[in-house]
This record gives sequence, structure tokens and C-alpha cells, in this order.
Amino acid sequence: MGHDETHFLEGNQLQMNCENLDRKISGGVSTVFCTMEPVAFYIIHRAQREGPFTLDQLQEMIAMGKITPEQSGWCSGMTEWRPLNEFMPPMVPKSTPPLSAPSTFAPVQPPAQKRSKTWVWVTLAVLVVLGGFGVLMGYGAYAILKKGSAEMAYLPLQEERSGHEVPWQNSSLKSIGPAEQPNGKNFLQIRYHSPAGELSAYLTPDPKDGKRHPAIVWAHSFSGGIGSMFWQHNQEGHDLTARAFRDKGIVMMCPSWRGENENPGRIELHYGEVDDFLAAIEHVKKLPYVDPNRVYIGGHDVGGTLTLLAACASDQFQAAFSLGGMLDGIAMLKRLPSSQLPFNPGATQELWLRSPLRYASFIRKPVFYFEASGSFEQDAARRMQQRAGSHFQAFPIEGTHFDIVAPLTYLIAEKIAANQEISFTTNELTDNFKTLAFKASQRKPPVQSQDSYGLASIIAKTELHPYIAPALKEEDLTTLRSAMESLIEQKDYSPKAFAAVSKLSDLRNKIRDQQLLQMYDSVLAPEFSQWALQRVKLPAEMTKAEEDCIFAILVVHGGIPTNFAGADLTAAVLKRGMQPDSLEWYKVYSIYGIRSPLTAHLMRALAVAPPAGRGGKLVLNHINMLIQQGWEGDHPYNSLHGLDVLKSWMESSKPESIELASGAARTAAYLKAEFRDVLIPMALQHPQASVRLAAAWADAKSGGTTGVPLLKKACVDVQQSAAAQGLLKNLLLEDEIPLEVRDPGFITKSMVALTLAHTSFLGEPPLSIDIYDHKDLFWPPSRQRGDIWLLKFTFRSKDGGAAKTGYAMQSTLVNCYFLKGDVTSTVPEDIYLRACASEFMGYAKSKNDPTAKKEAWKRALMALRENNPGVFDAIKVPDDDAKP
Repeated sequence: MGHDETHFLEGNQLQMNCENLDRKISGGVSTVFCTMEPVAFYIIHRAQREGPFTLDQLQEMIAMGKITPEQSGWCSGMTEWRPLNEFMPPMVPKSTPPLSAPSTFAPVQPPAQKRSKTWVWVTLAVLVVLGGFGVLMGYGAYAILKKGSAEMAYLPLQEERSGHEVPWQNSSLKSIGPAEQPNGKNFLQIRYHSPAGELSAYLTPDPKDGKRHPAIVWAHSFSGGIGSMFWQHNQEGHDLTARAFRDKGIVMMCPSWRGENENPGRIELHYGEVDDFLAAIEHVKKLPYVDPNRVYIGGHDVGGTLTLLAACASDQFQAAFSLGGMLDGIAMLKRLPSSQLPFNPGATQELWLRSPLRYASFIRKPVFYFEASGSFEQDAARRMQQRAGSHFQAFPIEGTHFDIVAPLTYLIAEKIAANQEISFTTNELTDNFKTLAFKASQRKPPVQSQDSYGLASIIAKTELHPYIAPALKEEDLTTLRSAMESLIEQKDYSPKAFAAVSKLSDLRNKIRDQQLLQMYDSVLAPEFSQWALQRVKLPAEMTKAEEDCIFAILVVHGGIPTNFAGADLTAAVLKRGMQPDSLEWYKVYSIYGIRSPLTAHLMRALAVAPPAGRGGKLVLNHINMLIQQGWEGDHPYNSLHGLDVLKSWMESSKPESIELASGAARTAAYLKAEFRDVLIPMALQHPQASVRLAAAWADAKSGGTTGVPLLKKACVDVQQSAAAQGLLKNLLLEDEIPLEVRDPGFITKSMVALTLAHTSFLGEPPLSIDIYDHKDLFWPPSRQRGDIWLLKFTFRSKDGGAAKTGYAMQSTLVNCYFLKGDVTSTVPEDIYLRACASEFMGYAKSKNDPTAKKEAWKRALMALRENNPGVFDAIKVPDDDAKP
């Protein structure tokens, strides 16, 4: 069948199971006569999969208004759910006589003509082939209905997640600590019950007016927890408070999730947090001062994503508002570094289960999505709307990912308070921003008790209205320039000066007028950068507030292409070792590309005193990347002083210096010959294999004769093979890779060794690894047959004792399975049984139930015996309460 179309003969509700026989012709559909079978239709209705239905039943339901033609439907032969009106034939009026066909579904007969016996045999052969194809299509249909696909889920979110066990790993996502205590006037700190336990939340107090009020459950922007971001601007000056809801008398609950703010559990990234969100909705609906029929949900960034997932999982709210949430979770999560993922990045199903786009067909309450136009996912939004129909609307908004929050929450709050059906138009959103700007310009600025270089009036404008950017004029920028010049001339770095500059450091991001923005970039950006640069060069220690202010200036101004003072500030910050753990730093560094005039300026500034430590690591990685892209400028470490820094990294025995030493070995390829002759021999003697491999690559890259043989030798070492092969490919020497490493057994060992070295497993390469068993098996959980490899490995004991033994299974059919503890039986078939039982296990909801464990063992053994005759006949279910 075609992927997007399935055509029918109207009279018998029959489907043609013939590849490429359904094709459109001008003005209609071509009619093809072949063997038919009854069609079973399925639909998504009220967030459930319903069916099977006949064509007549579906058309009658549409005619009676029970379902709509836009609802998602499916029938055998299709690879994804589509709106019914895209593949159903037009409804035939009742007065039109149906096409006749025998009740036995015999082939429809064309006009009588003389037929030869040869034609009969050919026809029978075609029917046999088509029958086999129908069986395959039927099995494919079952698999699609059962498991869904990466593109679309065919079970509701909660149902598809039920019984699933997540392969957790450590990640950089951490709690920000206990939730800050609110003042009790705007918020109370409470705890609400979720499946993870009692969790913290902020809640507006009962107004004590005897009325029931509308409410919104608002999900916070970032992972880590709730805090003062709900009553003050964040460090970058963005207003993410969503206080407009409180200002309009709407009850506001701001929950934290599992693993945050000292809550029980772990941060799961768009997974268990959905259950917490749904629990928060239930909590707020039960409050005596809340109207349970006027409860809304919303959130920004991470909270916007959770809002979308909650809308896919529940209809216990009036409408949902997602600001900057993630639509296509599969595509977006793939872009994150693995260190930011709390689950094994190789487990693709984890991406499936966190993608709102997959579950869009289950949305059944109004969902409004907003994002800054520069970040708007046009294609994902289109597909969301196609699947959710009229329940989903998406709007790109002029602004940035952060500054859209305040104006939008202001408008949403007005609509909720009006107690009318909520809707938005593009013109309305545009006019709303303009109206807020006009209102702000008419307000009288608050009186300042003290002025500071004439900055008080400008600061007042930036704080004039919580929802919009300041209405600046050209004379304001002139005043600001004069003030910054005075600060530089007087070298004023007093707390008062830092307080004033900190409030203005993000001003550039709020300017909407392009003429003013150009004036700012050419005149004011260098002034801010120069003032910060002078302070960085002073030897005096910095307070955290000073470092935060200077880094904010660097983030905003360091990447302006004409700001050479920003490049000097970047170099000074690197040399001083001011390296906040922030992704914003990489945004600054990205401006220094091979075509930027600032790049050569920065490298010359760094060459005077090449940075060491983390700053040096960033510089080294970036310069190596630039050179590979074709940059031919000066190398900041191509000097005697730079050589001393690189040698110090080579000689260091600190664990954190290994990555620095690898970078130093790699960059040796781009240094003067006399420096290269010093570094490469040092690196080739380094105790760490990664450093030796980098040195071998550098030797080969610079025309040496030692590197390639060393890389070829490393290819046949299971522990180093993957890295060595990658380096040879980088050198365009793929033909030098030894043939023996292409052996399936060797590839399997190297892949498992690489996996075991990951921090979520051993955290280091295994001491040894060997093929323990290899079988061609039918694997019941995946219902497929294929090669399954069983490997035996040894690893270092954490307590310093004797090495321990573990087992691993590798196959495209088997979920990642490792045994590191005590193994009751080392017979390969027993280990296969144990892995199979683990996949059959009810996981989280039943793994502690002895009965469920025993049933998993029995089911696994029976399925293995039935599908692999003779292999598992001698294997028995363990007598004890063994856990799969």
C-alpha cells in the first residue's frame, strides 16, 4: 500500500492489499480489481484507541456528529495514523445504489470475455502472492497498533509508559537546594502529594472573600526547583515571575517536581514530572477557594514542555498555555549533551516517551503554544496542529525566548479573568505588545533617592513596567555613554557603581528599535566592555556579585562583531580563570569563527599569556576546531610560554589534567616543528591511552612516520579500537584500518567495552572482555530472530578487593542487559533466561511482587523453549526468589 493513502471499493467496504495499485489519476482514483478482504478501521476517540469499525459504521458516526472527519484513524496497510478525511472515500448518498459484489468476496468480474487456462493459473499465482503479502501486512498492523512508532504513539502517554523501566544514569541536572521561603503575602509554601511523595510548592493564599476563583498551575522554567524567580527577576534581568496571574486575582500554584528542592526521587526530565504535574492539578482543584471548573495549566521552557505532556495525558483543566516548550522531543533531546540526560542516551525509546509531538492526537482540551519567532519550530508546530486538530494552536511571537513571558502571561491572565472562551489571533498578540509599551510610556517614573552618573532615570525606565521592554530614546543612550565614560575615567568599581551597571548590563537585549540598536552596538558596547576589562585586570579579589556582573556584560557584548574591546574582555576573563559553569559562555565563544575579524584579535590577545586551567582547555579546543575548518591565523600556544603551559599539562598527574593533556597532544600538530618535537614524544609516553592516541594522530597529521602504525595497533585493542578507528578516518586513512577489526565478534567486544566505560556503568574500561557465547535465537520480547552475543568481562572492585566478573548481552534484539553482581548460574542459557525474564517483568509496579517475579520466569522459559527447540530444554526456573 502507499504510505499515506488507502483506497476502497464502496459497496463491500473492502480494502485492496496490493502494493502500488492505489494511485490517483486526474479527477479521481483509479479502480483496480483484485482479491479483497474486509477492512477494520480504528480511530482515536476521547484519548482512547477504539475499533474495529466498518466503513458504514464510521460514516454513520460522522453523519450523527459523534466523531469528526478530522479525527485520527488507521487501517491495515497504513504506517501512521492520519485524519479520516485524508484516506476515507467520499460518503455516498443513500439513494445511490451500492456497487455489487458477491458475499463471498470473490474477485469482481469485468465484462465477460474469452479466457485461456494460462490466465487462470496466472491469476491464482497472483492471489497466492497477495495472500502472503496480506499476512505480512497484518503482522505489521499488529506491531504498529501495539508499539506505535517514533513518529506517533498509538497508546495514551500514561498507558504507553506503564510498566516501562528507565535506564537511569547520573546527569548534570541537580536540585538548587531547598525552596526559598516566600513572604506569606504573595505565596505560602506548601506540600502536595504526588506518586513520588510529598513535594514542595508555592500557593497564593486564600483571599477569604467567600468566593471560588479561577486558578492556574504554573510550571517553572528550569530544572532544579522553585525559588525567588516567582517574585523577582532572574540574574539576567528577565521577568519569569508570571505575577500577572496574581495581579488579576487568579489563584496560582507553582509546584516543584521530584528530585528538586530536597523532594524525594530524582530529576527525570519530562518523565515522572508529568505525574507530579497531574497531582498538582488535582490538589488545586480541591481547594475550597478555587472553582474546579476554571483550572488552567501553563509553563515556560522546561515547564512549557511539561504543560504539553500534561495536556497529552489529561483533560482535567480548561486550557493549557505552553510558552517556549519543546514540541519534537526526539529531535530536541538528541541535541543535548549526554551529561544533561538522566537516562542512557542510547535508549531511543526514552526520547519517544518524552516527545509531546508523538502524543498530540490525544490532546482534547485547548492548548495554546507560543515561542519567539527566532526559536519557533515551524514544522513541528504544523504536525502538532495536524494531529491535535482544532485543540492546538501555535503562534510565533516577536521577541526572545525569555522576554515573551511577561507580556504573554499578562494577556493570558486578562482572558482568564474575563471568564470567556479563550482564543488568540496574531493581530491581537501584536497589538497587545504595542499597547503595553504605550501604557508604560505614559506612567510617571518613580522618584530616585540618589542618582549615579545620571543613570537613575534610565534605570527607572527599565523597571517602569514588569511586562515590557523600556521605551528608550536616543538621548537616553547619549546619557548612558557619558556615564560609562565617567565610570571608566574614574575607575569606579564601588558597590554602588556595580549595582547600577548590573541593572543595565542586559539593556541591549531589550532594545527593539533597530536604529537605536546599531547606535548601542557601535558606541555603548565598547564602553561596557572597557569598564569590565579594567576591573578584570585589577589584581584585587572579586566578589560573586562583581563576577556575575562582568560575565553578564561579556555574554551580552562579547559577541558583537564590531566590539574589539569585547574580544579583549574575553581574553582577560579566560586568563583570569573566570569560568562560570554556564552554557552562555559557549554562545560567546561561538562568535569567534574563521571569518570573524574578532578571531585573530582574540588569538593575538591570548598569545601574550596563553591561559591555563579550564580557560586554556576552552581555547585549545576552539583553536583546534578552527584550524581543522581552515583557519590559518596565529596559534596562541605557538610560543615558548605556550609550550611551557602545554608541557605542564602533560606532566601533571591530576585526573582532571588528562583531558588537557589530550588537547595539548592534539594541538602539537599545529605548532612549530621544534615545539612539536618536544610535545609528541612526551605524549607518546603518557600513562593514559587517550593522550597517546592523540599524539599518534598529531604525528601522522604533521607528516611523521610513527603515528599511523601506533593507530593501527590500537585498532586491534578492544579498549582503544573505536577511538583509533575514528582518528584514522579523520586522517582519511580508513584503508589502514586492519581487516580483523571488522570481525563481528571483535566489533561486539569493542562496542560493549565502550558502553561499560560510560559513567552510568563501570565508569572505566573493563579489565578484560571476551566472547562467552554466541547463538542465533528467537527473542520473545522483540518477537524477532537474530544473533545474540554473550560476553564475560572483569572489572575493578570499588572496595579495592579482587577483580569481579560480570556478563553482558549485545544484540539489536535485546535491551541493554548487564550482570555485575553475584550470578547464581554461569550457564549461558540460564543468563539468556534471566535477561528474557527481566524484559517480561512488570518493572516498577510489580518488581517487588514475588508472584510477578515467578510468572516472569515461567513466561520467559516457556517462550524461549517454544521458539528455540532443544536449546532451553535442560533449563529450569530458579527455585528461590531470584530477581531477573
